[in-house]
Amino acid sequence: MVRLAMLVGALTILLSPAVMGAQQPSTEPARVWVAVGLGGGLFSSVDGAANDPGIALLAALVLKEDGHRVALRGSIVAEVLGDEVGDFGLLYGRAWTGERSEQSLSAGVSLVYGNDCHGVFGGPCDPSKTVGLPVSATMSFRPYGFLGLGLEAFANLNSLASFIGVSGMLELGALR
Repeated sequence: MVRLAMLVGALTILLSPAVMGAQQPSTEPARVWVAVGLGGGLFSSVDGAANDPGIALLAALVLKEDGHRVALRGSIVAEVLGDEVGDFGLLYGRAWTGERSEQSLSAGVSLVYGNDCHGVFGGPCDPSKTVGLPVSATMSFRPYGFLGLGLEAFANLNSLASFIGVSGMLELGALR
C-alpha cells in the first residue's frame, strides 16, 4: 500500500501542469502503430519469495493524437523455467515528439495474471489474477516515418506480484 501511495504521488508530480507545461505537446494528426519489445525485468514472486529476475516481453497497439497517447498493452516477465507474471491493460499518457524522436509517460489499469509454477520444468502451475496499476516511460528514435527503435521502462503495482522491466522496442506504423 505504501508503494502504491508513493507511485501515485510521483505520477501526480510528473504529470502536474508545472512540470508538463515546460514542454507543450505538438498539434499533429492521429497516428497508430504497433510496438513489440524484448528485455529483462524483476518481479516479486507469486509465492511471496524475493524478487525474481526474468525475461520481459511487451506488445502494444498505440494511438496518439495532439500529444495524447493511448495504448492497449500486454507485458510479461517470466523466469526461464518457472514463475511468470504479466498484464493486459489500457494506458493513457502524454507524448512529446521531436523531428525524429518521441518520449512519453503513461499510466492506466490492467488485468494481472501470475503463475506460481512448481517442478523442474515449471509445472504444474497455480494461476492467479488481480487488478493492477501499470506505468510506462518510453523513448524512441524514428529514422523513418514507419519505423522506430526505442526503450520502454515499465512497472505494474498490484497485490499479486508487482513487477518492473526495461525492454528494447521495435515500432511499426504511422509514426510521424
